[in-house]
Amino acid sequence: MAQEFDPKIIETAWDALIVNMQTSGKLVSEHAVDAQELAEGYRFLTRTVGGALDTLMEKNDPEHPVFTRALTPYRKYFGDNPDTYYDRLALDPSLTYKISGNRGSIPYLGFTIYGGGTRNLTIVSHLMAPEMVFSSNGDFEVYLSATRPKGAKNWLELDNSSRLMIVRQYFFDPLKKGAATYCAEVVGDVPVPAAAEPGQIAKKIKMVGRFLTFVTSKTVEFCGELEQKPNQLSVDSRNGESVLSFFPTHDNDYFIGWYDLKKDEALVVEGVPPECLYWSLTLYNRWFESYEYLHHQVHLNSEQITLNKDGSYRLVVSATEPENQNWLDTQGHDVGMLAFRWLGGGGVASQPTMRVVKMNDLN
Repeated sequence: MAQEFDPKIIETAWDALIVNMQTSGKLVSEHAVDAQELAEGYRFLTRTVGGALDTLMEKNDPEHPVFTRALTPYRKYFGDNPDTYYDRLALDPSLTYKISGNRGSIPYLGFTIYGGGTRNLTIVSHLMAPEMVFSSNGDFEVYLSATRPKGAKNWLELDNSSRLMIVRQYFFDPLKKGAATYCAEVVGDVPVPAAAEPGQIAKKIKMVGRFLTFVTSKTVEFCGELEQKPNQLSVDSRNGESVLSFFPTHDNDYFIGWYDLKKDEALVVEGVPPECLYWSLTLYNRWFESYEYLHHQVHLNSEQITLNKDGSYRLVVSATEPENQNWLDTQGHDVGMLAFRWLGGGGVASQPTMRVVKMNDLN
């Protein structure tokens, strides 16, 4: 005999998701300044919903962990880096996990445990490759648990709030050769996955809707604040200006700002990089998505940038390409966001300077 259930449980969740989508759509329509931003904004909503369906609806079972590539060239939010793989894993802090893999040949591999909710996010624990023990061929195991297992060479602590892990891989090569590989398993016995149940599916549908409105509202709020200070880097994470809501890593310093240019203008960004493992500058639209980087130069990292003889850098942000410059293409966006990342070094980054010049005056 089929189990009786109240269909309103799941119908109510579905109705709430529709309301969340409508609310997010209104935010996009209200804040887009032209047709391009409007189109990108609604695409951003579909990408965010698609990502939430993948990570929160389908691959969100801490008892049967599966890594999900959270950000891709076609799924972006919260300031994706074109040089990075972001792999997400749902967690239950009462369980013990083992991550098994191989280091590959990438310049950076880092594991970050996040706790709390989207509005009170915390970094619970963090581990990067230089702190880890590897075999001679690069194999590794990392344990995740409340207390360190006996004999565990690599361990990340889980507290009661721990709910997900993001593994980051950084690359200099746009083809992302030599990537690390890894998989997750629960240590000990767990039950087989349960059949679909209305209450559980309703809960996940609500999570998708709440995630969409959070990402959209947080993005609109953040970009609105940056826009008040054009052509400067107004956020410096070293000064305690929080970027925690955007799931950062401890290993990065961030400089974030807004540009506002006319068609015949360019933004010149200059400074001296610190000694570090990696640094880059990336351009973003109003929805905190990197511009299309598979076919356009909207991002440059420290191995792609030509330094001046004195070790300083000079980067040019503009709609058309100047000669003999480290150029980032605005892709027709007169306004947008830009963000520096400084990763894994002991040096201190100087505050970059920014100035607007006429394209004809570039030299």
